[in-house]
Amino acid sequence: GAASFGRDVRPGGRLAGAVDRTPGPGLHGDVAGGAGQGAAGGRGVIGFLRLYAAQSAAAIRCSFADRTNFAIQVGGMALNDLFMLTLWWMFFAGFRSVGGWTRPDMALLMGFMMTIVGISGVAFGGYRDMALALLRGELDALLTQPKGLISRLLARESIATAWGDLAGGLMVLGLFADMSWRQAPLAVLGVAAGMAVYVSAGISFASL
Repeated sequence: GAASFGRDVRPGGRLAGAVDRTPGPGLHGDVAGGAGQGAAGGRGVIGFLRLYAAQSAAAIRCSFADRTNFAIQVGGMALNDLFMLTLWWMFFAGFRSVGGWTRPDMALLMGFMMTIVGISGVAFGGYRDMALALLRGELDALLTQPKGLISRLLARESIATAWGDLAGGLMVLGLFADMSWRQAPLAVLGVAAGMAVYVSAGISFASL
């Protein structure tokens, strides 16, 4: 008994060899499973983004279908924005600074607002009529489809007038906000954050 015990635990013995050769039954499986799940999750996100981009592009093409109506809507929104900006321009022509706010500060704020509303309306225009879609019960058909429900609702429509807001916002930021090219990354970050808040608020209000 003692001899067999000594043979089992000495270097090169069966027990030591078993310990050396066995890395742990579930270790490789868990690591491989985690890596596989991560890769599958990455492919799922990419596929979701591609699907949303395709749906949003289709909605944008639909908004271009009637070019006369599209031009009228974009032009009308551009005139509306121009009128509003003219009022602020005249205001700051008489009052150089109000509470520390100057004309470039107001141009920066208005440019951000117009750009955020413009991009949201172009790429996520379904938020505008989401409440109406809920009241009409249009979700029933979408529930049978495999992809995200909210994303399909957002990508159903592209608002033509939003192009006027987008063009006006970029013009104001580029010409009147006293921004430099070094501040462009911060501007992009600010627009992205503002879009997240704006679209999320639209979804929340529609769901009440």
